[in-house]
Amino acid sequence: MDSIFESLRRNKPVSLSLRQAVALAGRLYRAWASDPDAGSVTGMVWSDGKWERDDELTAEELEVAYETTLKRLKPLSGASHDELERALATLADNMLVKEGITSLDPSSRRKLLPELLKAIVQGMEVGERKAGGDYRPDPRAERFPEWRPPQVESAEKSQSAASLKGLIEAWWREAKAAGFSESTYASYAKAGAALGSFLKHDDATKITPEDIVAFKDHLAASPYELSAKTIKDSYLAGLRSVFAWAVRNRRLPKNPAQGITIKMAKRRKLRDTWFSAAEITAILGAARSVHRGPREAG
Repeated sequence: MDSIFESLRRNKPVSLSLRQAVALAGRLYRAWASDPDAGSVTGMVWSDGKWERDDELTAEELEVAYETTLKRLKPLSGASHDELERALATLADNMLVKEGITSLDPSSRRKLLPELLKAIVQGMEVGERKAGGDYRPDPRAERFPEWRPPQVESAEKSQSAASLKGLIEAWWREAKAAGFSESTYASYAKAGAALGSFLKHDDATKITPEDIVAFKDHLAASPYELSAKTIKDSYLAGLRSVFAWAVRNRRLPKNPAQGITIKMAKRRKLRDTWFSAAEITAILGAARSVHRGPREAG
């Protein structure tokens, strides 16, 4: 349901690749090619000049309908787009809404409808064979790829292009406008460069929490003698900030530096944090003995 409302808020038609159209059509194929006695079948009925989905057909009614339905469907293989719309629009829209898609662009619509028709015909032919007792596997079933929603493919494509250096530069463009200092950028860029050099790659999507821990340990043992405070407040904090920004902006699925820190040694307590009674007495006594100079106001 959330994906449907998100689609409505975007108010922008979704684009499907041919692979996605075929994958979506594969659901119709599997529904029609399922065993007639499987207890759950998907049907279509001819109503008012168009095909509509009907999930209430029994296996027996479906068996009777196979032959006559195929006779009506097969001639549509050479039909115009408008004819396919009249026949399959309701079925297509129902399938799309279930995937959170409320609108397709015209090009995607022209890809999808013929694929739905082919999948229905192919699936019904298999179902018809099964109704007659022929349960041989259909080699054509392998042509349907796995369905991957457009938003998933888009996110993965975006993530695959998320280089560590690119993330820092993108973060800086926004942070600079927000008033962050050049020294902060230089510190974050230095941390990113050091991490990339340590991991020997620049793909931010491949960085794991274990990588960050190993990097922290590497810095602590490096010959540069970095203090725990520098590692914590400069390197780890900088990486954590950039990754958090990337997560908020849908460039990474998670922050690999979240929660990773380094233990810092406690400061040695050499004395109390406030003056002792003797010190206070000495200070006040010294203040009383001060004489005003000739130029000081009275």
